[in-house]
Amino acid sequence: MTFPLFHSDYAPNQTRFPQSQRTILLSFKGKSYDDVQHHRTFFRHLHNNHDIIIKYTDNTTNPDQTEYIQLLLQSDFCLVPTGRRLSSYRFLETLQYACIPVITSNENETLLLPFSELIDWPTCAIMYINQPLTLLPRHLRQIDQFQRQIMQRTCFNIWFEYFSSIETIVLTALDILNQRFSLHS
Repeated sequence: MTFPLFHSDYAPNQTRFPQSQRTILLSFKGKSYDDVQHHRTFFRHLHNNHDIIIKYTDNTTNPDQTEYIQLLLQSDFCLVPTGRRLSSYRFLETLQYACIPVITSNENETLLLPFSELIDWPTCAIMYINQPLTLLPRHLRQIDQFQRQIMQRTCFNIWFEYFSSIETIVLTALDILNQRFSLHS
């Protein structure tokens, strides 16, 4: 079982599907760490200042959370790169704001998403592993608007059911462990 990563002050208050005008195909806002430069560095080459928005924040200051949330709400897809660990806070944030996570890596890592025993992640997430990032925008544009809306709704529903509070995360983990125990006894 893979456990999701969340902030120590994790207390989301969103209870309804976020209705917003999504005019951005793909976005990323985050730090560019020196020790995880492999594919994050390339993101800046995707930026077109139109429907692909890539913003790097200063490593010494806290980023503007309001601007970040607005970017999530305006984007169909959000980049969720692997980095120092296989999971990040960004993953739950994208689900919460119904932005379809595009998980990227150029490593031969085995990625196991949180609660994959219960969640059919391909219904709402794009796994873009060991593929040229230059082709990513073309790949995403091939997903029609109707399919994007279904995926966005699925993202939010999964977030709400399994990740909307520390209590739901813990109860889901206990449920998975209980199912495993029941199978072996």
